[in-house]
Amino acid sequence: MEITDSPEAAASEKEQQEVMTKFKEEVQLVNGKIHIAGAILAAGWYIMMTSMFTVTLYRFIVILFPTISQIVTTNRAFIVVLAGNLSIFVIVLFVHLIGWNAQYLTEFGWVYADGLPLTDLFNDFDNYGTPALTVICLFMYIAIFTFLMKNKKINRQNDIRWALQTFCFCLYTIFVSVEWTWIYDLVPETYTNLFLENFLWPLWNGANVVFFFTFQKNVIWGDKRVIAMIPVAGPIPPSRRNSCRPPDPKDTQGTRLSF
Repeated sequence: MEITDSPEAAASEKEQQEVMTKFKEEVQLVNGKIHIAGAILAAGWYIMMTSMFTVTLYRFIVILFPTISQIVTTNRAFIVVLAGNLSIFVIVLFVHLIGWNAQYLTEFGWVYADGLPLTDLFNDFDNYGTPALTVICLFMYIAIFTFLMKNKKINRQNDIRWALQTFCFCLYTIFVSVEWTWIYDLVPETYTNLFLENFLWPLWNGANVVFFFTFQKNVIWGDKRVIAMIPVAGPIPPSRRNSCRPPDPKDTQGTRLSF
């Protein structure tokens, strides 16, 4: 005698199939959002490196080559540099969205996917291009610092502080790049070592802030010599446009200041 399923069993099986179908759709939706978020983060990583290089190059030209600095300080030059960096962001984002490159997260890090068209290119830039750009920036800031120490210049101390701040950040960037690229494979994979290796990442994100608070105390707490040159209302008199002297507080005809 043929045994047939009861209507209750058939309804229960159909309900389970609907639940599984809905679950798979939700998983695909979540994976799609994660894929988009990961592509944005990857693109942000590359634009961070290119922006660091362009800002360093800008300061290098402005301080060491003031005669040609007028070319790079125009609005047109700013738009070109900004458009170039944004183009890199869009290109990297597009490459990740269409699946030409991808990183897979592991328990304590990430690895580049194998067999994708541009995986080797992005992996090589991550391992070798990042340290190379950082070393170039480091040498440019050494040149900036040396130039500022040898030459008397208006706002020299401020320039030195900015140079030292970015110099220290470049040193830390080189350190973590060497650590992740070469030293990581040599140390035993204990939980303590893996934790320390990955702790360098959030520490890296906050390093620039720490350096800023360390070297820019006068800006943070209010350097009157700097504040005195900031107009709050009214135009700056011609005699003071190229002067670092704070204006006379009794002078009611000049720029009004707020301390």
